[in-house]
Amino acid sequence: MPIRLSGLNSGLDTDSIVQELVSAYRTKQDKYTKAQTKLSWKQESWKDMNTKIYNFYSKTLSNMRRVGNFNKKTTTVSDETKAKVTAGAGVVNGTQTLEVKRLATAGYLTGGKIKQAYGGQITNDTSLSALGVKSGNLTFDVGGERKTIFVNATDTVADLTKALGEKGISANFDVTQQRFILSSKTTGVGNDFSFVVNEGDTAAFNMLNSLGLATEENFEAAGGDYAFSSNGMISGSSKFNGLDLDSTSPSNDLNNLLALSYKIPTGTMKFNVGGVEKTITVDENSTWNSLINDFDAAGMKLEYDSAKGGFNLSSKNGTDAVELVAGKGPDGKPDDSFKVADSLGLATKKDYQDAGAVETSGMNLATKQDATNAQIILNGALFEGESNDFSINGLNITATGVSNGAMTITTSTDVDGVYDMIKSFFKEYNELMNSMESAYNAPAAKGYEPLTDDEKEAMSEKEIEKWETKIKDSILRRDETLRSVMSNMSMNMAKVFEVDGKKYSLASFGIKTAGYFNAAENESYAYHIDHDEDDAVSSGNDDKLRKMIAEDPDGVASFFTQLANTVYDGLHEKMQATSSSSIYKVYNDKQMQAEYDEYTKTIKKWEEKLQAMEEAYYKKFAAMETALGKLQSQTNSLSSLFGG
Repeated sequence: MPIRLSGLNSGLDTDSIVQELVSAYRTKQDKYTKAQTKLSWKQESWKDMNTKIYNFYSKTLSNMRRVGNFNKKTTTVSDETKAKVTAGAGVVNGTQTLEVKRLATAGYLTGGKIKQAYGGQITNDTSLSALGVKSGNLTFDVGGERKTIFVNATDTVADLTKALGEKGISANFDVTQQRFILSSKTTGVGNDFSFVVNEGDTAAFNMLNSLGLATEENFEAAGGDYAFSSNGMISGSSKFNGLDLDSTSPSNDLNNLLALSYKIPTGTMKFNVGGVEKTITVDENSTWNSLINDFDAAGMKLEYDSAKGGFNLSSKNGTDAVELVAGKGPDGKPDDSFKVADSLGLATKKDYQDAGAVETSGMNLATKQDATNAQIILNGALFEGESNDFSINGLNITATGVSNGAMTITTSTDVDGVYDMIKSFFKEYNELMNSMESAYNAPAAKGYEPLTDDEKEAMSEKEIEKWETKIKDSILRRDETLRSVMSNMSMNMAKVFEVDGKKYSLASFGIKTAGYFNAAENESYAYHIDHDEDDAVSSGNDDKLRKMIAEDPDGVASFFTQLANTVYDGLHEKMQATSSSSIYKVYNDKQMQAEYDEYTKTIKKWEEKLQAMEEAYYKKFAAMETALGKLQSQTNSLSSLFGG
């Protein structure tokens, strides 16, 4: 806006005069500005109201339209310490039997207590090399899938547990107990885990053994089958299935050469028999018959057990203890005594350790608890699963303990659940209708119009807020669109529906409005449920609704789904897109926006007119000031001529 210096010659307040002259134009502009502001408030009010209506339509009514939502069940089990049971929509009312035979468990491996080579407590920061671990691959099966990680001797305990975790095994090192504790991440046999040691793979076993993770199974794989020593007798491993040492036919195996028939190495075995060392020699000419005779001559009895395919060794007198004497040879490897005895299946676990067949110094094998599947018997049928959760024909069963025999599952209609759903529906319906009725019946704001900037300058912030709130609260007063929506909904709610040949209305279920003269202000459309303890209007009446749900749940579902569908369809019709409204809008949002845009154009035109008129008047006053200035100059000149 240009800076004007006016009234210098005339002494007039030109600005005030010009503003007064154009005030009629400014009044016109303000009129349209106020109308546009009021329209924007109406748009905002309708936007908020439409959101409430649409939410009721798309959520509340949609939920009530589905008959399946009324099919609520409640289920109890006779021993809740052994199973938790809930019922879905498909479960029929009645009694069923349930027995929990076994729980699903995860696989657990509790490692043996381990030590550092130089002593001291092991922590998560301890290097694996300090535990005697050599770099190499660690192979294991998880959930039926074989996986491998490379273990570097420079890794820490924490590095190992992290690597195992990334491959599907939950791993932790218990610093207090100084041992690893591992588990499968989920229950069930199919999710179990185990470390893999191939036959004769002593390197893999030694790594596991250093970590305290080696199991009995790993030991057997690394060293082959081994014998058991009990009560002074050696019960050999099964290595000779198919050997015929009991036959008397000429084709029996007694005189077969050992070295040729079963690859028995030659060498000398040493046994301690009752404290006396005995020697048995096997050479290239030894046969099964001569071997048996040699043991007999040394005071021992070697017998072949055809059922297991292995030998049993004991003293001839049956009282002296028999023990293999095995160790390491000069090269640090197992000696001949161990090799020959092992080939005959007579080496025990202790012999493996003494001979160094595997590195077992300080060996403390891990304890493995295999994962199990859950087993339940429902109505006589066996079901098995990897978790303790079962979903069978609508029943959701969580087994929590092994039961002592069969339990009873009782299923019935969830009367409270259905009742609460219907109650919630009417609570939301009442809130919506009360909100619309309050807006429709709002007090008039006669004489109140949006304020101009000049008017606001003369008022405090609180006064402005109070003034504008008065207008906004009344913005939908007597709105015909709002009245139409309320009428549509209330009319549909009052309809009668047929169920199994009988006609029902909401009043049949003890659900009624309070009546025009008894209802609270702006609550004439609200419904009240008889015997609802939260409703002072109807709490003292008999409970019809709950009684009908218990007696005829299907009939109740049929009525209320018909009711919900009717109200839904009515609102759906109101929310159709038209030339003046968008889809899912009950009000003419398009028309309002068009009016708002038209106001913007009109206001701009009047603003341009106002500026033009102001400019014209200022030009006229400027010309007057110029003329007066010239006249003043001439007067001064004449005065000076006449000596004035």
